[in-house]
Amino acid sequence: MYLANTGKIWWPGKPLSGEEFLSFGEIAEYEADRHESIEPDSVMTNFAHLILRGEFDAKPIDPLPFVDRITVDQSVRHLQTPLIGAQFDANSNIIAKSVEFLGYGCANSDDVLIRLATMLQWFEGAPNRVTSEDLRAFRTELLANNFETYPDVAQGFLNDTLIAKVKMREWYRLRGMTVPWPLASNDNDATLNAPETPSIIPVGKPQKPRRGRPPKSAWRFINRRSRELKREDQTRLNKVIATKVLDEAANEFCKDDLPAHSTVVKELSGILEGI
Repeated sequence: MYLANTGKIWWPGKPLSGEEFLSFGEIAEYEADRHESIEPDSVMTNFAHLILRGEFDAKPIDPLPFVDRITVDQSVRHLQTPLIGAQFDANSNIIAKSVEFLGYGCANSDDVLIRLATMLQWFEGAPNRVTSEDLRAFRTELLANNFETYPDVAQGFLNDTLIAKVKMREWYRLRGMTVPWPLASNDNDATLNAPETPSIIPVGKPQKPRRGRPPKSAWRFINRRSRELKREDQTRLNKVIATKVLDEAANEFCKDDLPAHSTVVKELSGILEGI
């Protein structure tokens, strides 16, 4: 892809560290690894459409006092998109004829659309889309198509667009899902504090009020992954499934969030009912 391996350089606004961000292309790869039946391009179709619809646009921070607003790290709140352009040559006092990667800059969905239109004009010979009507039609065109049908330049641009992990964690949390990137026990610990208490009872089975302490946050993962393993091999014993799913969960959750092996084995008869 045109923008592959550009490195993470931010302008304007510099995040605390590169570890604070992931590209949508990276997240799509992690999701594809987590769900073997889907491809990264399918995940990117969803992400691309969400980006263009403004799903990841920064929310207004008013009515914070001005002195507080100017201290907020804007780069973490906004998407960071690649900036491609021509440098000014101080020696010749003219703009360079060739364009190059300049770094990353804060953007919302409208910025993404404009930058995509500009890059396609430069590198693909696409029409010059500058009016509101042109850009609305361009957005509609992109939303009507899958990611893999986009020109390579557009795919590279969207794959390389960055989002702060803290922003993406919240997006996953609101949907009751764990983040897909590895070694993220702290991420998932925050992600799974969802508004509703995770249930370990299969859908369709009458639910009884649960007593005692709330279920550990890893149960949502254990529930989903156990059912996946059983579907893959109906002959797997529950104790084997419990061992495997707890080994996988140990990579994503804190030790204190993991139930005992015997508890998982006991609950699996209910979790796997109907499979």
